[in-house]
Amino acid sequence: MNQAQTFITVSVDGGAASGKSSTSRALAGRFDLMHVDTGAHYRTVTKALLDAGLSPADEEATALHLKKFFPDVSLDGRTARLAINGSTPDDAALRTPEVTVAASSFAALPAVRQFLREYQRSQVSVARDKGFAGLIMEGRDIGSVILPDADLRLFLEADPQIRAARRAAEGSVDSIVRRDQQDSTRATAPLICPPGAIRIDSTHLTLEEVTDKASALIRATLAGKATDGAAHREQMQELQTEMRRKIEAATQRRDLVIVHTGNGKGKSTAAFGMLARNIGHCRPSVVVQFVKAGDAAVQKALTGNFLKWHQVGDGFTWDTQDKARDIASARAGWAIALDALQDSTVRFLLLDELNIILQCGYLPVSEVIVGLKTRASGKHVVITGRGAPEELTAFADLVTEMREIKHPFTEGVQAQIGVEF
Repeated sequence: MNQAQTFITVSVDGGAASGKSSTSRALAGRFDLMHVDTGAHYRTVTKALLDAGLSPADEEATALHLKKFFPDVSLDGRTARLAINGSTPDDAALRTPEVTVAASSFAALPAVRQFLREYQRSQVSVARDKGFAGLIMEGRDIGSVILPDADLRLFLEADPQIRAARRAAEGSVDSIVRRDQQDSTRATAPLICPPGAIRIDSTHLTLEEVTDKASALIRATLAGKATDGAAHREQMQELQTEMRRKIEAATQRRDLVIVHTGNGKGKSTAAFGMLARNIGHCRPSVVVQFVKAGDAAVQKALTGNFLKWHQVGDGFTWDTQDKARDIASARAGWAIALDALQDSTVRFLLLDELNIILQCGYLPVSEVIVGLKTRASGKHVVITGRGAPEELTAFADLVTEMREIKHPFTEGVQAQIGVEF
């Protein structure tokens, strides 16, 4: 079996002193897993914030200060520790009374949890890159938030009095009752037993017994992954056969009309990617850009003997506020497009934002379709813009609708170089 089939991710959740750390370290040793203690992550962040003079009561200042922190990984044997701005505190520094008391309060802040969330999720890749057989991550929201798709999710629990005695034996001032209350009632990522996780009650079990129980579960999971791997290979072989059959059956070649529409971002960007391919293949290409007042960055990047770029837009209609002028610009652009459609040397034609022109009624859809039908052979045409008319999508060979799911502009984020323009 290769690493993809045997690499395993294990989440271990539970309250304070439930045995998470001891069990996780033992399992890491048995199965060569990279061990990640997210509780230590929160203690590391807590120490750094306390050193900066911050209090969990000042949530806004804490959120601002977190932007000055740059997290990294420091490997200590099989344990991956959090380094902040190049500094990795030792265990003694992380378990002072001050850090212990403040850790749960800082951990309850959404900004702190958000700061650590992606970092913690990235540890799976770190474990793979470092050649470990898997990852075991312990905490209070691992199976529910950080790694909800972990191969095996465990939840350790024990009687509060037993856990309090364990803490006392360690010389800790932690209050088990207080920690349980804080961790289980916080608004962000509260301590819960994730649905589908396997509970292990360690109240009357030794560390060895708990580790044995968890080991059996890991072995069973690995066996299941091996079986899944064989089934996956069989499925992929069937898919490969089917895809090869479809490829062999696709014997036609013809000129295509491609439409990119919808309210989502990326219609023109995807078309520019196709334009770049055609230029790369030395296929003469033409761009007629309607509505927009040009895209200097793309024009600068895509230059050469195989490209002619015509920018005929005067800007968005709400900026021009002159319908007659917009119609005249549309007509001028369509005249250029017709010439390119009839030019037998042109192999690729991009009519950027033409759909907007058709939607506004500045050009008849029927006239455009006639132009497409009568174009010279050997030419693909791509038309972009939201609101593509039904007549055009019915005529086209390939139609892609890009749907907006989330956009930063709705949250007040400005357009940015390299992303929007």
